[in-house]
This record gives sequence, structure tokens and C-alpha cells, in this order.
Amino acid sequence: MKTRLTTILLTIILCYSTNLVKTAQTFAISPSDDYPSVVVRKHTHLQFPGKNDGLKRFYDKLHALRSETMPSHPDEVNILHIGGSHVQGGELSHTIRMQFEPSGDRGLCFPFRAIRTNSPANYRFDYTGIWKGSRNVAKQPDAELGLAGAAAITSDRDASLTLHLRDDGKWDFSQLIVLGQSSDPSVFPYLTTQRGDTLWADPILSKVADVDGIWVYQLLCPDSVVTLNLKGLTRIVKPNIQRQNYLPLDDKHFFIFRGMIPTSLRHGITYVEAGINGASLESWARCNYHFEQELSLLPPDLVIFGIGINDAHVPYNEFNPETFKESYRQLVERIRTVNPDCCFIWITNNDCAIGHGRGRRRYYTPNQNGSRVQTAMKELAEEYNGGIIDVFALMGGLGSAEKWIKQDLMKRDHIHFTKEGYQLIGNIIYQAIAEDYAKYYDD
Repeated sequence: MKTRLTTILLTIILCYSTNLVKTAQTFAISPSDDYPSVVVRKHTHLQFPGKNDGLKRFYDKLHALRSETMPSHPDEVNILHIGGSHVQGGELSHTIRMQFEPSGDRGLCFPFRAIRTNSPANYRFDYTGIWKGSRNVAKQPDAELGLAGAAAITSDRDASLTLHLRDDGKWDFSQLIVLGQSSDPSVFPYLTTQRGDTLWADPILSKVADVDGIWVYQLLCPDSVVTLNLKGLTRIVKPNIQRQNYLPLDDKHFFIFRGMIPTSLRHGITYVEAGINGASLESWARCNYHFEQELSLLPPDLVIFGIGINDAHVPYNEFNPETFKESYRQLVERIRTVNPDCCFIWITNNDCAIGHGRGRRRYYTPNQNGSRVQTAMKELAEEYNGGIIDVFALMGGLGSAEKWIKQDLMKRDHIHFTKEGYQLIGNIIYQAIAEDYAKYYDD
């Protein structure tokens, strides 16, 4: 694969040993008795509406990775979790990520703070200068979008982005892939490190990846902090400029940033999250320029689908299950062009409610589309021989959101979970996968 070839070339160039390869650990399976009373335990397991071996290809590769003595030992296993605000916030996906061992790289990182929206807590982007955001929830995004579902755009000569990976060196990286697009060849990114090194993109590695809009950098030693600077921007943008009046794409020189992928020599499971607040299947269909190419840098062995809460947050007669399924089919086929052997899990919508009125007169009615999404996803899982984690059912079905709010597991907007709620759902998802994996392998 392209990613592996890049890593091999880097290994030859660096010629040093690191302590980045982790020893496999046993998957932990916790008894469902640990779940609070609002969880319907019989629905906390993976379901397979079709054949019950839907994840066997994924499990085989996972087992080979964890069994380092196997001749066909792979270097990496990649998981993609794609959705809306449940994913962008990071708590749900990170809860799952931290339980998979051996751990690989952190995966795709995007500077949400620079475009004035919430970001996962397990990494941070500091920024200078003025950046304007473009997201796939807009009917006509300003920029060509890719795997992150968003872009940060600037023409400000003072603009920079500094990535900080947290968790005490767990994801130190020796190589960085920058995804983006410049107005012309005179505009390009370069890196500076904590040690004071200035790094330029490696032209050989950047071409090996064979992806449009990519710059690959080799760090002189593993690190968890790096700053992206931009050469060739000339405009001085006033800090007090109104964001709606800042149109960087109208300037002669600009840069469109679509994310960073920190990589290393470690072998393990890389859990990639791609989530945008408010995103629906239609939103992800707008990422039709660079999605597949960027996904090929982290070709998924398993995709966890969490798209649906925004598609169905409409009146009953405005949600069409057949259109919903067809949109999912199109997304599945796009992913299959990257890895035809990819496996799939659908996470059903959580129970939620639609708000009416404002202020003290605001009230909520249960969203009747939850069970319709549930049925549609089960039909898709049967069609693609995939799995289902039925969050709608394990919550208790229609109207159960009220109970979760009373237990401080869900917010009063009747859509999103609290931090504890996301951690609970994340644990259930991981345990369901680990439990099913244990049916095939006992490592």
C-alpha cells in the first residue's frame, strides 16, 4: 500500500531504532452488569441481520496484527468512525480508541478551534492569524473538501497552526502528512519544531503517496508538537476583521488546509474519526474532491457509521428511508474503492426529541424517525453483511431520552450525550466488538 511504501522509505532514511512498537495486550471484556439501569443489556451486543461472520475479515487481520509471530503479520489496522456532532466532539470515538491494543497512530487531526467550533480534547491546535472555515454542512462549501469534512482557509501572512498531541507521548510521530491546496506554487507549508528545526516537505515521499494536495515531512526525532507555517502569503489581515467579511479565496495568494496525519514506525490499530456538527449523508456526499484519495492514506479495515441523527431530525413525512438507504449505498461504494474488503458496523440513532417553541414555552416530542432509521440500518447491514449496534434499543426505544437526561447521561437538548453518556456508549461499542472478536480468537 502507498502508506507502507512511504514508511519503508522513511525507515531507510532515518536509520534509528525507537521504542514505538507496542506489545499486543489482551482485549478486555467487562460484564454488562456494570452498566447503569437505564441500559437495556440484551441490546448491548453486536447484531448481524445477515450472516453472523460479517466482521471476520477485520478480525482475521486484527488477530494477525496482534500475533506478531504470524508470517502474514500486517503493519497496521485502520478503523474509520464517521458521523456528525457525536463524532466531532471526540469523547465517543476516543473512548473506543483508547481500549484497542496495540495502539497505532492518532489519525487525522483538524484545527476546529481555528474555524470557531468545538474540537476533540485529546489534541489541540493553537493558531495565529485569521482562518475562515468551510464545512460540508454548507450547501455550497467554499473549498474542495476531503476526509475531514472541513477546511481552514487563509491568506494571512501571519497565519500558523501548532498541533499538540496529548496523552504523554503515546502518539509521538516521526513523519507528518499535511493535506491541503495552495493558490499557486509560490504558496506552500513548512514546519518548525520545538527543537528549533525548520523542515521542508520531502519531494520523493510526497510523490510516492500519489495524492493531490499533500506534503510529507520527516522529523529528525519523534515529537508530539509541531507548527505549520506558510510561505508566500502576502496579505496583512487586521485581527478585528469581521469573519463574514473575510474572503481569503478572493485574494491572489491563499492556502486551504484540510488536516494533518501524524505517523510513526509503530505497528498497531489506528482509529480515525471524521465528524462534522450537523452533518448528514448529503453533507458527506459533498466531500467529492479529495475524500477517497485522502482515505487511501489510511485505508480502513473497518468503518463505523454514525450518520443518521441529522438526516432524521425532521418531521415524520420529510424523512424517506429509501432515499436514506440509497445515500448510504453510495457512501459504502466510495469507501470500497479504497478497500474492497472493508467491513462495516452501523450505529443506530440514539433516541432523541424535536424541540418546539422557545424559552419557558419550549417543549419536546419524541422523534418518531428513530425506529425508521433503526430498520433502515438493519436492512443495510443485511445487504452488506455488516454489524449493528442498536443504540436506539439499548437506550430503551422511543421516549427513553428522558430517562437518560434524569441520569445525567444526556443533555437537555434531547440529542447529545453528556461526557459520561458518551463514555458509556463508547464502552458499550468497544465491548460489543471485543465480545464478538472473542468468538473467533482467544488472544
